[in-house]
Amino acid sequence: TGCPVNNTTWYESAQYCNHLSTKKGLMTCYNCSKNSLGVYTCQIKSAYAGNKIYNCPGYRLPTEAEWEYAYRAGTTTATYKGNLADCTQDSTANKIAWYGKNSGYKLRPVGGKDPNAWGLYDMAGNVWERCHDLYVPNLGKTAATNPAGPLTGGNRSMRGGDLWEFAEATRASRRGGKPLKSVGTSTGFRCIRTLPFP
Repeated sequence: TGCPVNNTTWYESAQYCNHLSTKKGLMTCYNCSKNSLGVYTCQIKSAYAGNKIYNCPGYRLPTEAEWEYAYRAGTTTATYKGNLADCTQDSTANKIAWYGKNSGYKLRPVGGKDPNAWGLYDMAGNVWERCHDLYVPNLGKTAATNPAGPLTGGNRSMRGGDLWEFAEATRASRRGGKPLKSVGTSTGFRCIRTLPFP
């Protein structure tokens, strides 16, 4: 008990965000439907396509840019607790994440490691976290403000690494991609909102 959500598709993750939005009386960010077998499929609402996703008032999955910004919490080192001395097993990684050298290869309850400066736990390790963006292997070197990923692609981005990997996977820059319908014991998500500007 107390372990992170896992074994959900990207669609189920988006639908859960919609559920939270509806519960709070907020506009939803995704159009979701369920077939006769109870399987969800979801699309981003056209009103919030591309960078307009930041205008959605409801809950949603974070863009990669938002996820990394939240992970770093103002830091510039490899992890929010400092740099790694070893890419396989590392004392800094041990402080912030459940990963292949300390997890015992099983999910661990959330909040068991040090949070970042903004009080966010489990930004690395335990389970990969699904992102809003479609995945591209190379983000390029061009600076971008509030990017929301490409408009076409087959996989969705994930961040944070998981309980099976070496210490290097706890880095803020660690990225991956998975098909929308895929599930896995080490794949989860967290919901966010764009807060209204004053």
